[in-house]
Order: sequence, then structure tokens, then C-alpha cells
Amino acid sequence: MLSQIDAFFVAYQERSGILMQLGAEIELKGTITPDLLETMLKLLTAQWPQLGRTVRRRVFGLARHGDVKVKEMLHTSTDPGAVAEWRNRPIDPFTEPSFQLLWVPGPHNHILAFRAHHAVTDGQAFFNVCTRALHLLAGLHAGETFAPPGEITPAVLSDIINPRELFRQGKLKSMWRYVRWLARESKAGRSARIAKERCEPGPIATCERTLGKGQIEAIRKSAAGFYISPLWLCAAAWMRAINKWNVEREGTRNTLISLELPVSLRGKDSMDSSIGNFISPLVLFGDAGRSVGELGVELKQQFFKGVRDRSHLGVPFFTGVGKYLPWWIFRRTAVGTTASGFATSHITWLEQKQSLASEVFKLSGGTLELLDQHIFVAVCLHMGAALFVLVMPESMKLVITHRLNALPESAANRLADLLIEELF
Repeated sequence: MLSQIDAFFVAYQERSGILMQLGAEIELKGTITPDLLETMLKLLTAQWPQLGRTVRRRVFGLARHGDVKVKEMLHTSTDPGAVAEWRNRPIDPFTEPSFQLLWVPGPHNHILAFRAHHAVTDGQAFFNVCTRALHLLAGLHAGETFAPPGEITPAVLSDIINPRELFRQGKLKSMWRYVRWLARESKAGRSARIAKERCEPGPIATCERTLGKGQIEAIRKSAAGFYISPLWLCAAAWMRAINKWNVEREGTRNTLISLELPVSLRGKDSMDSSIGNFISPLVLFGDAGRSVGELGVELKQQFFKGVRDRSHLGVPFFTGVGKYLPWWIFRRTAVGTTASGFATSHITWLEQKQSLASEVFKLSGGTLELLDQHIFVAVCLHMGAALFVLVMPESMKLVITHRLNALPESAANRLADLLIEELF
């Protein structure tokens, strides 16, 4: 059975028309064949069959069912422009696999465009699945044979959020206070919105900035001066960039910005291989009129207080019964801005400990090279844009995913420029 969080993303896409999809577009150099890709997907779905199955409506709740549809997971196009269309084509989890791959072959370089419906994976799990896919492909490319891996038993949210333990810790009261606070804030409208042209469904695009080792070191040094990590400096810079953009565009004077930041529910050593949605966001507020350092310190303090109070567990804990509701009731009642969609924007921070390019090159015996990787995330209707920060050993990517009808390409580029200005 899908958890209420998984089911929420199905309902949100259906009711709002906003795509609830995650994507990674990988540029590779080497020889790739359809058989290699199909074998890789078979191995991947042997481990995580949920990726290749569809969703069905039950009397109570949603569930995955049927055979793994590997043939329907793999798509091919010779048109490089197909990637943008692929990024914006909705996945219907009721009729097609929730994880799919588009292969755009070229004479020398190839594009592998992975995408997944948010109902089957959160950002952390999606990154793990794509990394595993590339490892498998590299090994197959080198002639390695893999025995089909055993299926990983799906984790269940109720196994992670233990009511008895939370009661023993005295956290239920603080969790309930946070849920009620979210409900009030969603109606209060205190924080500013990103100044945008339209607030309606539409195609997305991405705007990237890549930072080198010297720039990363400068960010780390600046953050260390305030006794915070680079995450909080980036979050503060994103808030200030949004505020500056609002002033430039509309002369807006509301400097109060709110950010939705996902908190992983996975343990440090457990559930690394589990897919599904095991994150719950905290909403942080900050005055973008303050300096980047002061704002970063404030965000860090809010975040860790929220985690100590288990505030981020409030929504998944108190909505747990929702997974048993008939679909027509859940679909009508689950979608809204009460939980977190009222925030100004969203930020995701992901660190890649090892160089994926080096791993692919080594596992393939030097026959496959990863040239570049591009990420996109889902963007809530009211936000218009979200920031994804991918930290790699050799570089850092700041990726703004934006709806083109909310922020055209020129606007997204200006917002990215302001973000860089604030960081340095």
C-alpha cells in the first residue's frame, strides 16, 4: 500500500495539473545499446520492482500491482530536443511505470534522461536509484555479469515513526503544536511570494550555475566564520536573492521569506536502499533584510530546534490514517497549502560523497565517461521556482527549477545571478 505521503503526490498532480516528477539528465561518452539499457533496467527493477509497476485504486487507499513493465520504462529518440518535452510529459502512475528512461543516442555522446513520479521516490532515493543504474550500466559495459539481486523489502512509515517512542520522549505535544502552526500560517500569508508572471500549471525549465573548487572553498570559509555549514549560507543567500528579485520586479517591501526544507526520516545506517517518500519538510522563516551570515545562523537554529522537537514528524504522524481512505475522498481532501505549500520556495541540499564520473569510468574500465549531469525537481503551484544544490567532490551545482509561465528564462537567470552575488 502507498503511504499517505506517496498518495499525496498522485493527488496533487491530478488536482493541480502541476507535474510531481524528479529528473536527472546524464551526458555519457561511449558505446550504448538498447540491450545494455534493458538489462540494466531489469537488474534495477529486480531490486526495486515498484519502479516498474503501476498504481491501482483499492477500496481503501492505493497500491502498486502487476508485473514489472521494463519495455514500457525505456524510450528512445534521436532528437536532442526530445529531452525538454520528456521533462514536461506527465507520468500517469495508474497506467505507466513510475520510473522511466529516455535514451537519446548520438554519434559520440549520449543522453540518458531518468525521471520518476514523486509517488515512488523522494529526492534522496531517486539519486540513489540513478547512481545504482549508472553503476550497473558501467559494469555491464565492461562485460561484467550480474546475478539478479534480491528484492529489497519496502520500508513502512509506521515502522519509522513510532508512537510509543514519541510518547515516551514527550514529543507528541510539540508535534501537534507544529501542525496547528502550519495550518495558521497557511492562512495568514505572512511570507512573501516570488514575484512571477502567472500562477498556473505550465512547462518547467532549469537554470544552472556551476561553482569550482575555489568558490566552494570560499563558501565553506565564509560559513565557518558564522559557525554554520554551507547549507545554511546557501539557504540564506536564496532567501535574499528572492527578496532582491521581488524588489526589482514589483518593489515589494515584505522581506519575510519562508523556505520548505526536506528532512530525511531515514536513519544514518538504515534504509539507504529503500525507495518511496521518507522525508518530511520543515518550514523555516527568515527576514531577508538581515545579512547572509545572520540569516544563516537563524535558519540553522530554527531547523535544529524543529528536529529536536520532532516537529517534522507532525504531518506524517497525524495524517497516517489517510492512506486507508477511499481514493475519491483522499484526492479531494489531501491537496492544499496547509502542510507546507504556502512557503515562498523550496530548497534541497544533496551531497555526493564520491565522484560519480570517476566511479563510472573505473567500473566501465575506461570505456564509459560521464561528461555532465543535470537535475530537475518538482515545483509547487504557488512557489514558481525551487533551488536544488548538488555538492560533488569537484564542483557544486546550483539548479533553479522554474515554471516558464511564472519565471521566463531571463527571469530565472537574473534570480541565479542574484543568488551568486549573495553567496559571495
